[in-house]
Amino acid sequence: GPSIVLCPPYIFDEALTDLTIEVDDILAGVRQAKSSDRLRRFLRIVLQIGNQLNQGSAKAGAAGFRVSALIKLTQTKSNSGATVLEYFISHAHGIHGDLLDLPEDFRFAEALSRKSLETVSADVKRLGNDLKLVTRAVEWGVESGDVSYRAALGDFVSRARSLYETTREKQEAAEREFGELCTYFAEDPTATKLDKLFGSLHTFMAAFEQTKQRVKSEIARKAAAKRREADRTSRRAAKKGHHSNSAARKVASTPQSSQRRVRAAPTPGPATTEA
Repeated sequence: GPSIVLCPPYIFDEALTDLTIEVDDILAGVRQAKSSDRLRRFLRIVLQIGNQLNQGSAKAGAAGFRVSALIKLTQTKSNSGATVLEYFISHAHGIHGDLLDLPEDFRFAEALSRKSLETVSADVKRLGNDLKLVTRAVEWGVESGDVSYRAALGDFVSRARSLYETTREKQEAAEREFGELCTYFAEDPTATKLDKLFGSLHTFMAAFEQTKQRVKSEIARKAAAKRREADRTSRRAAKKGHHSNSAARKVASTPQSSQRRVRAAPTPGPATTEA
């Protein structure tokens, strides 16, 4: 019979399990990024802000954002000296208040910045080839009348093929949907790597969170300063009122010179005549 080096079933199972987890993580992350309503709304608003800031220049009228340009939101400044991101965070309220939690939608970005679709695809292909070898060995045994392969590996092949096909379909879906995500971000799907795109997203989300905390601290600092100034103004007004009242009481209690008493002259007695 043919000389075939087979991958032991337990090693194949472990490799397939690890690969399935990897593919599931990538697919879930890509879908989360695609479906983030907060990201779409945020990009729409900052695009409007950017076009307003660039009004009258060649950069005005931009229709979209590239992921690589997101980090520029932490660098480009308005006339007030605040960056676009600082301006947005300072004014986000009401209907846009939930956009301050945008980084919550991308907690997985750091993990995906360390993954590679190319590596995953190569691993899927390698396991597929290993499975084909095992299947051929079982088929060869059946054809040659040697049932030992089928007895030892028949159940494994049937189970492994089903699991492998599910993982392969997920891997193909991850590649397809990642391409769609690249197109959404105006990136070239054929030239954009998973780790680079999600690395950019992770960097921006970290900067977003830091900016949010910095703006929050600045708002709290200004509010505290305003309260302190109001307290000082109130104390000065109270002190001034106290002095005015004291002066009024002092004037009221002092005798006036025109009110001094005049002692009456004695009444003259009857005149006497000497003899």
